[in-house]
Amino acid sequence: MDASIPATSNDRRHIAWLLLCFTCSGMSALIYEVAWVRSLELVFGATTFAVATVLAAFMGGLAFGSYFMGRFAQRLNRFHPLKMYALMELGIGLLALVIPLLFHGLAPLYQAIWKKYHASFALFSTLRFLLCVGILLVPTSLMGATLPLMSQFVNRISPHSIVGRKRIGLLYTVNTAGAVLGCLAAGFLLFPLVGLQKTQYTAIALSTTAALGAWLLSRKTPWTADTAAPTASMATETPAHSPPAVSVTAQPTPRWVAGLLVLIYAVSGFSAMLYEVAWSRLLVQVLGSSTYAYTIMLATFLFGLAAGAWMGTRWLLRSEEPLWGAALCQLTVGVTTYLGLFVIEELPFIYTRLHEWWQPQLPGTMALLFLMSFGLMILPTLGLGAMFPVAIHGLQPQGGRTAHLVGWAYSLNTVGAIAGSVAAGFWLLPQVGTQTTLLVGVALNGLMAALAFASARSGKFFKYRAVFAALTGLFILNSLLQTPSWDPAFMASGVFRYVRKYYGLTRAEFRERVHRIHGQIEFFKEGLTCNVIVFRTAVSMSLLVNGKPDASTPPDLPQPEWARLAQSVGDLPTQIMLGQVPLMTAPKQDRVMVIGLGSGVTLGSVLMHDVKEVECVELEDAVVQASQFFNRYNGRPLEDRRVRVVVNDARNHLLVTEQKYDVIISEPSNPWIPGAAALFTREFFELAQSKLSPEGVFCQWIQLYELQPSDLQVILRTLKAVFPHLHMFRVESDAILLATRQPLRFDAATLLQRVTPKVQADFSHIGLSGAEDMLAHYWIGAEELDKAIPQGALNSDDNMYIEFRAPLRMLLPDSQKEQHLTSYFDAFASAANFQLDLMRLPPGERPVFWQRMAEYALMRKRPRDARLYAEQAQKHGAGLKAVALEGQAIQVLQPELAPRWWQEKTAQYPQSIEIWEAYVKFLLSNTNLDAALDAARHLQKLAPDLPHTRYFTGKALALSGKWQEAVEAFGPLITYPPTFTNEVDFVALAGLALSRIGRDAQAVNFLKAALRNDYWNLELRKSYAESLTRLGKSDEAVLAWQRLGQLRTSRALNQHRDARKAIEERKWVQAAQILEQAYALDPWEEDIVFDLAQANYHLQRHRENVALLERHLLWDKDKAWAVGMLAQTFQALGDESNARDLLKRYHVLTGRPWPGIGN
Repeated sequence: MDASIPATSNDRRHIAWLLLCFTCSGMSALIYEVAWVRSLELVFGATTFAVATVLAAFMGGLAFGSYFMGRFAQRLNRFHPLKMYALMELGIGLLALVIPLLFHGLAPLYQAIWKKYHASFALFSTLRFLLCVGILLVPTSLMGATLPLMSQFVNRISPHSIVGRKRIGLLYTVNTAGAVLGCLAAGFLLFPLVGLQKTQYTAIALSTTAALGAWLLSRKTPWTADTAAPTASMATETPAHSPPAVSVTAQPTPRWVAGLLVLIYAVSGFSAMLYEVAWSRLLVQVLGSSTYAYTIMLATFLFGLAAGAWMGTRWLLRSEEPLWGAALCQLTVGVTTYLGLFVIEELPFIYTRLHEWWQPQLPGTMALLFLMSFGLMILPTLGLGAMFPVAIHGLQPQGGRTAHLVGWAYSLNTVGAIAGSVAAGFWLLPQVGTQTTLLVGVALNGLMAALAFASARSGKFFKYRAVFAALTGLFILNSLLQTPSWDPAFMASGVFRYVRKYYGLTRAEFRERVHRIHGQIEFFKEGLTCNVIVFRTAVSMSLLVNGKPDASTPPDLPQPEWARLAQSVGDLPTQIMLGQVPLMTAPKQDRVMVIGLGSGVTLGSVLMHDVKEVECVELEDAVVQASQFFNRYNGRPLEDRRVRVVVNDARNHLLVTEQKYDVIISEPSNPWIPGAAALFTREFFELAQSKLSPEGVFCQWIQLYELQPSDLQVILRTLKAVFPHLHMFRVESDAILLATRQPLRFDAATLLQRVTPKVQADFSHIGLSGAEDMLAHYWIGAEELDKAIPQGALNSDDNMYIEFRAPLRMLLPDSQKEQHLTSYFDAFASAANFQLDLMRLPPGERPVFWQRMAEYALMRKRPRDARLYAEQAQKHGAGLKAVALEGQAIQVLQPELAPRWWQEKTAQYPQSIEIWEAYVKFLLSNTNLDAALDAARHLQKLAPDLPHTRYFTGKALALSGKWQEAVEAFGPLITYPPTFTNEVDFVALAGLALSRIGRDAQAVNFLKAALRNDYWNLELRKSYAESLTRLGKSDEAVLAWQRLGQLRTSRALNQHRDARKAIEERKWVQAAQILEQAYALDPWEEDIVFDLAQANYHLQRHRENVALLERHLLWDKDKAWAVGMLAQTFQALGDESNARDLLKRYHVLTGRPWPGIGN
């Protein structure tokens, strides 16, 4: 309340008490909204249509309640408004106790409606809306009725109408501020700490507190039906201490002006929701998709509304003409939103620079997310929030008409907000994009501003109203004709996860690195629920959803040789294994459900088997469209008649379908992302189990790379609580879980039988050789997994454990997290030893099966499993090859014991080719070249006719630098084209040896062949260029030397990238080692020198740093950062004189003091 308005101390205390009650109302209302929307999503699904239905029902109830109270408040005048308000809050609280029970009973009714009416989208959507309205109408109507009721009360007890309007504005302000507090409390404290149900109890307590406070206040503020409203004379009387400039008219607002103000306010509600939806879609790509990011965005938006309402309330006395105020509010919103369009593309870079400067821990990261949201939204939302007090001031509510006018304005604003939400989500964003959606809002705000300017009736600038209106029209025209273009690649740069990859870059370097990492945009679509983009580089194809990679494969076009050799298979192994593991191991495979389409690779792998029917449930249609860019690896699954794609929320589809499945494969995004998180709860697993056949298999993908061990334990415990039998496979940093009601053992004969030519072709995409290779990925299961999972919490719809805890841990840099997870079960697991059933295999094939598993486990870098399988092979009568495999596993597991073990085995089996060959490989891998040469010669005596025995002798000599002897040892193997291809490095070794002894004509052929398979090998390239030079092939030699220089630079950049990861994890010794190698390759690359200097400083290698920086300054003596770093290094050495001179020089070069680094 303004200090210039005279009032008694009791009056002030009463109003303050009422504002406190109304703050509690705002807190509870927002908590109810968030909690009820979450609850109904579990029934109706998380599709845009379903969520919009729930929000429309909630907001529609607010609008109805506000309108109803406005119409009938006068008839209720005989009742004390505070007591009515208290009863309303109490009623809301009582209904909130019952509503969860109604939600629980809603599922069967919803299922019945879906079965009968889902074929008609319009009818089904209407019935779904009516279901929501039936449950939410009464409590939300009571919420909506409180503002007009209390507005009438404070206006009628106020000494002046102007005071009453200010108090109405304060009611709206504190109610919205309460919503901010409720949003933050629910998102950061209540949901994570006490869960969904107890959070609703907290809201009920707040409602009860507001009711009790209002009831107590009513006893101190007597009320009768004829309690007087301020008279006209009171309305026109200027308070004694008010500013003399204030002029308040006693004339009632003309109906057309009132209608215009309400229209502007309704359009303001429409545009507000356009902005909120569009800003959220943009910011989620920068801030991430965690529940905390969404909470921060909503809280920031509401904070702007509350602050704007407060500002509008404070400035009311200075407003001479309400239409001027409305025009300025609308123009402020439009102009600041339009200017924001020029900043949006820079948000990822701004976030990166702020993050690099701040280096925040968890609280700082949250503050940074708020700062980014605040910077984009605050100015427009101030104008949007100020519209309520401006509109109320213009409507001049007096006496019994207060509730009517406030209810009328507020209800139409809410209806406008509903329309804006629906228009943005269903039409504008998917049809015309985020930028055009924002421009529509800008144009509407500009139009309303121009209309208000043109309609103004008085004021200081009345005679210029046409000019202002015309200028506003020009602004609208300019905003539509001159808009910035956004590059979707920058918005999808994923800085919320990979921010440290972009440290130390200028704006131009940031843009260049984004393009280098992501490549060319092949597809971009702003869908109903998210933004989907497909990138292609020379080495990969990637599918990103809201800036987060969801799938990657090699590219689908022919590539140059270097790209083919350098390419990664991305997460193709995980995608294929997600389809193959459950289909290979399930007792039946007739009917399959795949949750999440992604690139379509998993669905394609499922179709390699003899399935009869596959349902694929995908939330976003844009993902379905994007999947067609991965047809080379997914096998065009959408063209298969057995496939039915359902665009819906998977949980909702499982709830309503009557189908039973033999296999359900759940591959949603990360479990900390809202929406996907609901597919990792106990209730979802129970729902999935109810839709499986008795012997059905449920398969769950878990991304280990963003989970702590405790989070993985929670997911496993939750699955175990529903499915008694679990098995887990690991593919690099991903886990694949199989969950069943009946015990599941892997029958080797069935597995081998299911490896059809189609399946084998699918395996070949990721280098799998067959069933044994697939089984080599087995991690742990059955009783061993039971013992490895400690007792503890489960993840449920109520506690939302993973959704709220995993993102916090994901934001913390922990370089050991994935390593901890991949070794977590080592103390418990005996690999697949006890899960395999080989009884149906012929006895002679059983040791071979175990031996192959040992081989493949070694290839997959699973030495512990390989040793177990090799031991099993020996127990079943395998030959000495199994003994050799055991030795290779021991080399990795216990390197200190390996030499003695091999000595014992070679003494035990002096004539075994397998043992001695493995022994030679062991010695070579340990660079024990003299012993390796002796062992290789012994091996060659055992089998002089075997080509690879010659190879080992030659290799030992070549690695010892005895090139001439190496060529002689290779002997008849040196033929071109090479006929000996058993060992991949033979051609390279032969080429190097021939080049070193001057047999360049032969060397060129071998080196050229070797480079086809080892494109990036700089030593081979150097020898190749030298041989060409000596042969006089100048043109080819020049090209070879140029390529060598380019690859040296490229290798240096790759090493620099690895060093940056080490720097992010504060592994300074490792970073320095990598950077020294990169510097040796490319000493002129400034970023490499900078990071090496930084690493040296942290390691206190100050003398080395002085030499490095002085050498770098010889190339450019005015390189400011090098001058500053050298000054700081001299300071560390105690050389203040040199440090002082260099700091002065840095100041001259930059105009600012050296900020320091590493402090």
